[in-house]
Amino acid sequence: MKFKTALTAVIVLLFAFQSGCKKKEEKQEKMFPVKTAPASTGYIATTMTVMGTIDSKVHAWAQATAEGTVQSLSVVEGNRVGEGQVLCYIMPPDSQNMLGQARLEYERVKQSTGDKSDEESKLKLLEAEREYNLAKNLFKRIPIVAPVSGTVISKSIENGSTVAVKQPLIEIADLGRLIVKTSVSEDVVSKLRPGQKVSITLYADTEKSFPGTISMVTPGVNFQTRTAGVEIAIPQRSGIRPGMTCAVEFITAARNGVVIVPLEAILTDLEGNKKVFTVKEGKAVVVPVVTGIEDNTRAEIVSGLNPGDEIVVMGQENLKHGVKVKIASPSVKEEKKDNKPAGERMP
Repeated sequence: MKFKTALTAVIVLLFAFQSGCKKKEEKQEKMFPVKTAPASTGYIATTMTVMGTIDSKVHAWAQATAEGTVQSLSVVEGNRVGEGQVLCYIMPPDSQNMLGQARLEYERVKQSTGDKSDEESKLKLLEAEREYNLAKNLFKRIPIVAPVSGTVISKSIENGSTVAVKQPLIEIADLGRLIVKTSVSEDVVSKLRPGQKVSITLYADTEKSFPGTISMVTPGVNFQTRTAGVEIAIPQRSGIRPGMTCAVEFITAARNGVVIVPLEAILTDLEGNKKVFTVKEGKAVVVPVVTGIEDNTRAEIVSGLNPGDEIVVMGQENLKHGVKVKIASPSVKEEKKDNKPAGERMP
């Protein structure tokens, strides 16, 4: 009898011990802390940034049409000039020599005849004067005119400078028709079109950007660089000068009204398959997804999610399908805001 009683007591103790262990295991089941955010709908765009240079649609150099010496230079940097306006003259060395000889001969005859009034002296002086005037008409200075209307940006000459044929002398640009010149790779050029808006940031002022409009995309691609040229019309703004460097941001793809999630929420396996974790009834649920275009922080979800689905955006690397999760509680500031009495809430 005593043996049976002792055996019963042992069995009861074992059962109680096992029940306690199970309860302890249940209590100690691991929960994974995560942070979530709802999948949203909206606009997303993929962009590309390239470097460009500020220029003018009307930009040209006045070049020397002959070699010689610069004379009567009439402009300085900043002057407005009109098309066809004379900027300076060039005296070719041969013409200068012939004209100089004619002048010296005239001065010599004039000095030798002096105040003589005889007929022979008068004829000599008249002949020398005629030769000198003929030389002045024959060996003239060559005018250099402005090829376009605009503002003198720079010049490489002064009065007395010696220049060669086709040497650039004076740079002129229309500051009222500024553009950005840049180029893009051949795989992108088909995504650009005239009239498309872009964003421009000057290298000299990276804190501010301003809009521009594509005005021209070259129809061909450069064989050496495999790029196509792009011109962008920009508004008149103070501080913008030809020759400045800038960054141009193009939109290469855009979607509106699509499902969007943060990039960090997406996990990719070794085979390139993508997935996200959602939270349903306190558990992690793995969801395969197909993505579309991306920006710097977000991705378009083509299939797999619906707007409002609760997506795990932090802690998803440690999750498996079906594990319990604990969603991070709001910050102290958020709790205080949410717990304010009705009379203290902002309207």
